[in-house]
Amino acid sequence: MGSAATVLEKAPSAMCWRQRPLPQRGSRAIKSPMKQVTQIIARLSPTAFCFCVALILYLSLVPGTMRPQTGASGHMEHFMAYAITGAIFMPGARGSMSTLTAAVGLCWLSGAVEIAQLWIPGRTGQIAGFIWSSAGSWLGLLLGHWLWRAVQRLLPLEK
Repeated sequence: MGSAATVLEKAPSAMCWRQRPLPQRGSRAIKSPMKQVTQIIARLSPTAFCFCVALILYLSLVPGTMRPQTGASGHMEHFMAYAITGAIFMPGARGSMSTLTAAVGLCWLSGAVEIAQLWIPGRTGQIAGFIWSSAGSWLGLLLGHWLWRAVQRLLPLEK
């Protein structure tokens, strides 16, 4: 007849929860809630980015009488909409090429929207709107990159 330690070694499932060894610090068993949140944010970022682009398209292409008013100047609305969209893109970015593609794509979107607004009643397409939107997208991508890098340094993502 073996000792209690021998029995526990042969049948680890029979161990009491207090007798089970704790997982090591670097193992996949320990995940802080904040690390899980950062993983969720990284996974949802592309979907949120697409939603923001669709929202920009909708709000930019409705007639002027149907457009909601925020109280901010039109240029500030452009800047903030594109900056927020750019920042939302960064957690899901897969590298510098995807970031550059997003920056150029948002600038192209801004120009296309400003041109399309020339044919929408109550809307005007302006070069200034294009400049403010493009600046907002670049600054949003830059700030999003800095913020996401800071979060990754504090809470590295587990693969």
